[in-house]
Amino acid sequence: MSLLVCKGDFVYGEFTEQYDFTRTQEYIKESADLCFRNHCNKAIMDIRGVTGKISIWDRFKLAQASLHHFSRNLHLVVVYREEEINGFFEDVVVNRGGNFRIFTELKTACDWLGIDESAVVVK
Repeated sequence: MSLLVCKGDFVYGEFTEQYDFTRTQEYIKESADLCFRNHCNKAIMDIRGVTGKISIWDRFKLAQASLHHFSRNLHLVVVYREEEINGFFEDVVVNRGGNFRIFTELKTACDWLGIDESAVVVK
């Protein structure tokens, strides 16, 4: 299951399914397209519910896809499970000029983007 919505000046995505490289590439493109169409310069991708492991190679390729699809002016955050974070994706994006951070808590991610956490909750 996935949810992708524009919430004013930012896009919010929540993904809760088995990890699949091809599908994740599609989510990246769909998210970037939604940001572009709605003139959003911020995006939050909550992937804490994704199951399965993301290999180092996949992280590298997905970071490249993010850099390709998202504007360099866009501030992108990912919220992920602490035990799965290794910093590699973030390093690849940031070292190539992207505005990206990864967090374990939605509140911290919202704070970094300057977004009220209550605006993110989708009911």
